[in-house]
Formats: sequence, C-alpha cells, structure tokens
Amino acid sequence: MAVPFPHKLVLNRFLLSLFGGHAHELDQDTFREVTRRLTDESLELREEDGSFRFCDELSRMLPSNGPLTREQLQDYDANIARHTKWDRKNYYYPD
Repeated sequence: MAVPFPHKLVLNRFLLSLFGGHAHELDQDTFREVTRRLTDESLELREEDGSFRFCDELSRMLPSNGPLTREQLQDYDANIARHTKWDRKNYYYPD
C-alpha cells in the first residue's frame, strides 16, 4: 500500500526531529545539512566489527538530550547486521 505524500512529510519531519530541535522548528537548512552528511556512499560500508559507517555518522548527529541514544542506534544497526547475515570478509572495506 502506497503511503500518501503528506504522510511522508510528517514522517520525514519526525525523523529529522530526532536529530535536534522540534519538528516545527526544522527548516530547509537543517534538512540540507542532514542530507549532505548522509549521502556519502562510503557510509554504506561496514566497519570490521560489522557496524555500518552510516550508524556512526547518525550517532555523531544525535543531540545529547534527544529521545534517541547512541546505544539504541547501535542496537538497531546490530539487528540489521544479524538479519542481513553480515560476513566480514565480504563487506569490510578498510580506509
């Protein structure tokens, strides 16, 4: 079932709000900054421990007093690794 476009905007603003500020205060500059930081293709690679670099970048963006913690992100990332049957020798790319 397709999600109506106005609902996508609500979800987008909610997700952005997890990284600082209230949803009604978020502006295009915040969105552009988050987008710029998260579009680097190297973030799709995994570290030797199996975590995505994307998770590390998201963690750096979290406000210290926000509703989402670094530990929660790491738990979500570990769950993704378990479900995708991560194999170190196939997916780790050192710098």
